[in-house]
Amino acid sequence: MTGKTTVVAHLAEGAIDKGFKVFYLKLDEMLLVIKNKDTLKKARATFNKIRNIDLLVLDEFFYLDQSREDLALIYKTLMGINETTSIIIISNREPSDWIAVAEDKYTMQLLIQCAIASSEVVKF
Repeated sequence: MTGKTTVVAHLAEGAIDKGFKVFYLKLDEMLLVIKNKDTLKKARATFNKIRNIDLLVLDEFFYLDQSREDLALIYKTLMGINETTSIIIISNREPSDWIAVAEDKYTMQLLIQCAIASSEVVKF
């Protein structure tokens, strides 16, 4: 164990203490929200909450391989909130490993470029 989630939890607590709105999700949970936001009231409410926060913490990011369709949904969602929301991504894989296992390498490369363009990468 490296304590990635614990360190990020402390960062998120600090943001909350300063009055920022923070939301934590695992990637598979976020995918369920995205896929069901048009049909399930709870998913829609969660999706709207995600769109109106200051900091999104995404855990277990690409721990499992994602389908081409799921990757497109993740990309579209993150790019839609990236201008107004800070995002912390927790992963046990290097971004180069994300590309290696991605079915859609082009979209994955775009996602990685956008995710780390103005980011600070911390490795444990």
